[in-house]
Amino acid sequence: MKQSESIVKLTEALIKVQAKMEFAKKDSENPFFSKQGKPAKYADLASVLEVARELLSANGLAVVQPVEMEGDFYYVETTLLHISGEFISSKIKIAPMKQVKDVGWVPSLDPQSIGTAISYARRYALMALLCIAAEDDDGNAASGLGQKEQVKPQEKKKEEKEGPNYNFLKAMKTEKERVGDAVYYGVLKDFGVGHSNQITKREDQLKVYDVLKILHKGDTTDAG
Repeated sequence: MKQSESIVKLTEALIKVQAKMEFAKKDSENPFFSKQGKPAKYADLASVLEVARELLSANGLAVVQPVEMEGDFYYVETTLLHISGEFISSKIKIAPMKQVKDVGWVPSLDPQSIGTAISYARRYALMALLCIAAEDDDGNAASGLGQKEQVKPQEKKKEEKEGPNYNFLKAMKTEKERVGDAVYYGVLKDFGVGHSNQITKREDQLKVYDVLKILHKGDTTDAG
């Protein structure tokens, strides 16, 4: 992470932004996770920008996310700028991938794979830099704000047989094989766990999966 010599004015502005920051709306679906037989929802890049843009502008702040290529790798650098000239920035390496039938996820440099990886990295980096959280569907349901769905008998039997985290654990196994033990367990350590079955909250599952998807074998990361 890089920053200007002083970030006093930037910090004052960011405090005002975060005091009024709302949750990003989960209006997109993640096909790799399901909830009661339906794809899990997450906040996409547009939803994250919608939450942040006006508040940042009103407080003299702006975000830029240029994409760079160094060697064989792409990087997204997210920089928070203040009108005073102060700034903070962080850079994240991305690994364009695509899913191949009967093979799984493989490295890919076609335009669609690159574009998807860039959007993925921009969303994750922006949420991390500004501390933006997505709305909690489980919390809404528990408080009566969300409509409780009826679980079909066949879906209930499947969940009882495979476990509520079956899809997550299956996806994590694939990521472990792709990035290798060192990267995989390094990410889990950053999240304070030693095994993926210890991650039971949906928000945490989506977050750790997001981190793994943009990493290569041999990379290191600091999720904190």
